Amino acid sequence: MQLCQRAAHDLSNHDNPAISLSINDVTHGDINAWQNYLQITLNQSTIDGLEESLRADKGKKYDGFAKVWERWQSEKRRTYDEWYREERLALSQVLKEKWTAVFKRKLETQFGLRQIELEDMLPDANEQLLFDLLKILGSDKRDLAEFKKVWSFLESDTLDMVPHVRISSRMFAALAGRASRLQKLPKRAPFNDIDVISAYLPYCDAMFLDKEMGILLTEGPLRKFLGFNTRIFSIAKEDEFLAFLDSIETNASSDHLEKVREVYGDSWEDPFVELFHPKTDLPGKETHAQGIEPLHNLDNTPPFTL
Repeated sequence: MQLCQRAAHDLSNHDNPAISLSINDVTHGDINAWQNYLQITLNQSTIDGLEESLRADKGKKYDGFAKVWERWQSEKRRTYDEWYREERLALSQVLKEKWTAVFKRKLETQFGLRQIELEDMLPDANEQLLFDLLKILGSDKRDLAEFKKVWSFLESDTLDMVPHVRISSRMFAALAGRASRLQKLPKRAPFNDIDVISAYLPYCDAMFLDKEMGILLTEGPLRKFLGFNTRIFSIAKEDEFLAFLDSIETNASSDHLEKVREVYGDSWEDPFVELFHPKTDLPGKETHAQGIEPLHNLDNTPPFTL
């Protein structure tokens, strides 16, 4: 959405207006309305091979990240700005590779070298982005001359004004700086974390992150380049986050609190923290309140709790 809006502005020769970052653009429904309680249920049978496939895919991504980290470690003389520019240009490279793959696929299908598959009918996010930008900057003609307009846009300095691209590029540049100082390879690849943070940080008053991402966003040159006043909290300083939440309640008006009690009942003021307190019901056997086990991810990191 941000990239397409930036491309449309450039095409109209506007004086580089800022991208609209309205919270209503990225939320469903009225954010200021009273919400119902969340009830999430799942009745899904096991899909054979899914867990193994996810683990294998995750392993491949991590192996690729490890190779990049090794390259970064050998580039001790590069500056932060050089790494940032390299990361910012990566989107152009990714979409060029997607363009090559799409047309190779179409030619193979046309000459009977492959059967039509689901990916031919349901393009992934990168393919959708590629052709959305083409429609804005070029035309419906899918020839090389029109695609060059897309490459020119993606390789221009105007992408500095696209928050998602700028934030993610700067986060990876900060990681490159860590590697060049011979810090150890992180135990897990940061792709998903960086993707989510760079997408939603501009729309948030505050974010609560794991220790690694919290440190990355608040150390070195990164913080001053983000360009947003979003408050960053992490599990490393959970007392600060709890104090922040307490301040929201403390500063709420009496009329607002009364309306909350009317909508949600008197019990809303009692946090359900017992869910996360371990207890021992049987000798040598640790269980959890309500019989609910905290969820762990595939890296065996601590459970993500709200």
